[in-house]
Amino acid sequence: MYKDIVEFEFKNFEKYDYSNVLRIGHNIFEYDKPVRNPERPAILKSEDAELLRRNVKRFDILFIPTFEANVALITTVARKGKIFEIPVREIILSKGVERAKLIYRVRRFIDFCRSYKARFIFTTRARSLYEVRTPREIGRISMIFGLTERQGSSSMIWEVGED
Repeated sequence: MYKDIVEFEFKNFEKYDYSNVLRIGHNIFEYDKPVRNPERPAILKSEDAELLRRNVKRFDILFIPTFEANVALITTVARKGKIFEIPVREIILSKGVERAKLIYRVRRFIDFCRSYKARFIFTTRARSLYEVRTPREIGRISMIFGLTERQGSSSMIWEVGED
């Protein structure tokens, strides 16, 4: 039922309430620039909102690390039925003023996604077992962004390749 994206080999994920865990470079592929025929499922990661918008069709998941609330990008993602990724790892690891700024940007980005009905998912992007968070923890973290615990947890239930 619940899915996550991680950056290490994660075994026994069932005991963390995940039905599936995708590992970057193994069964999900991340690109930092557009390619004509990416291996699927694929994530396009870029700080350039226009580059992401132009390449929505080719990728399953889009990740904008700045969380820029770009209306053109968000409406295109909503119209094409694609997904934004929101990794909680950076939020958890950041501290002080930087964490406050990041929380503000993510919350604003989520508000825009909800307004324009664009789908988004929370992932841990864990690099070790110690960074893994359960769906319940993700649900509680999502409350910082104005969501209910249930909305946060349900954003971890998704399928890629839905066109």
